[in-house]
Amino acid sequence: MQSATPAPTGCTARSAVHVRGHTAPLDLTIETTAVTQAADLPDPEIQIRVTGRLDRTPLRIKAASLIVGRFLDVEAHLTLRRQTNP
Repeated sequence: MQSATPAPTGCTARSAVHVRGHTAPLDLTIETTAVTQAADLPDPEIQIRVTGRLDRTPLRIKAASLIVGRFLDVEAHLTLRRQTNP
């Protein structure tokens, strides 16, 4: 990650993807979707959604445009929780 900028519901992060010696920029939007507190855990569990759009042209990834377009939309849903000691 090269930099991060706060936003009302999370932040945006400027990063890059490196593939076989080639680099493409990737701007990610990180949003908090839920914060829950389980009764049996001391810390809250945080759910986030990460989205971005990758231009595969600078990476020289070859694929038929009918199968994979120039831009690839990336989305991940993550659940973050503090690891408890056994």
